[in-house]
Amino acid sequence: MSQERWDSRGESSEFDAVVEYPPVSRLAVLSLVLAVLASGAIFSPLMVCAAVAGALVAAAALAAIARAPQPPLGRKAAVAALLLCVLFGAWGTSWRAIRQQVLYAQAKEHVDKWLQLVQNGRLPEAFLLHLNQEARLAPGGDFEEYLKSNQESRYEFEGFFRREPLRQIVDAGQRGQVRFLRYENHVDETYSGQKRDFVTLRYALDTGADAPPQTAAFLVQIVRSVIPEGSEARWELRSVETPK
Repeated sequence: MSQERWDSRGESSEFDAVVEYPPVSRLAVLSLVLAVLASGAIFSPLMVCAAVAGALVAAAALAAIARAPQPPLGRKAAVAALLLCVLFGAWGTSWRAIRQQVLYAQAKEHVDKWLQLVQNGRLPEAFLLHLNQEARLAPGGDFEEYLKSNQESRYEFEGFFRREPLRQIVDAGQRGQVRFLRYENHVDETYSGQKRDFVTLRYALDTGADAPPQTAAFLVQIVRSVIPEGSEARWELRSVETPK
């Protein structure tokens, strides 16, 4: 009889231990899931939102665990999730900001050289940089023969520099002063495995001998493409337009 009572007490003790086992914090688990998603912030700006959300959920989990009379499990997981979310969020944001500044600098360098060609009257060279890489004339080729064999390019060349504000820049030539004003915007996209960056820059053209000179602002859009088969970047001057 005493043996039965002893066994009953032992089973009851084990049952109580199971019941009193601390639960797992759901917020801590959710913060870990968001931390995994936040790793995508390195590649996509949308995933920065996951990093921010994960950090907030992890902080809420730590606060809830600290206030609980019987703290649930998950404090270490919440701390790890908080650190990962901050790391991935800062990494993705800083890397994107650095990449954008490098891209802006490269775009300005290409546009400045292109505008110098236009001002110096080297319109065939400037026009070729407006075309896709595949449609451009091979180095050392005859531009007149190229236009004869490419009717579409010939019509585009004849009308390209007649549009405003390009016509005004061509007419001003070296007498005009082109000034860089600011970076307007940057948009990136991926199509058929090809990543392209569209960069728009704002310039001003100062003309006339009067003081102050006449000033006309214009926007230049240039595109940077990276082919899927390699890391070579190709630049194409897309358009020159008057701001709306």
